[in-house]
Amino acid sequence: MNVPDGEWQDLAQKFAYIATLGTGRRYFDALKSFERRLPAEAVAALKNLEDKTRGRRVLRHQGVPLFPLRMPAAYVILTALLAIPVITGALLNLPPLAVAYWAGRRFPDDTNVIALWRILTGVPLLLLWAAGWLLTAAALGSGGMLVAYPVLSGLAVLGWYRLKKLAVVAWNGILHPDLRDDALAVRHAVLAALETPSHENSLATAVPTA
Repeated sequence: MNVPDGEWQDLAQKFAYIATLGTGRRYFDALKSFERRLPAEAVAALKNLEDKTRGRRVLRHQGVPLFPLRMPAAYVILTALLAIPVITGALLNLPPLAVAYWAGRRFPDDTNVIALWRILTGVPLLLLWAAGWLLTAAALGSGGMLVAYPVLSGLAVLGWYRLKKLAVVAWNGILHPDLRDDALAVRHAVLAALETPSHENSLATAVPTA
């Protein structure tokens, strides 16, 4: 992706992510659509939303304030249901997760290497932890432990991203329902821009700040 500056890239990434919400669009295709032009309507709508979120505990996912498209209560229920296996799996692997989190905050000298330090510390320790868990279960002859650990750990890995997303939507939808229409206006402007041939919208120059 070739963009003029970091602010442009940040906006393009947010718009591309918004374009994937409930649409089936591919993130990369949407991202490339905003490589040369940013829709002025979407920029203005996002700036309006960001202005209204100042001073309020509005959560974000991938930098975007998410709100329910419909039925906010359904997101609360789904969040609670998914939290059970994800939290359980995380607790089973708490030591390696804690070490990775600590290393990600302690050693990096720049945000770009946080993930690297988490990988360098967390992955080897996780492998040792998993091996120790399974060996212990085998030594005790516990078939339940042998099955439960990989199943719950796998569910935690697979469900973590979805849980974060659902939790953000549920929180914002329940605690900040007055912002929902503004958030949907951003989504509408982004989708409208993608449906406009060659992005005939005027090139945006104003960049909203979080």
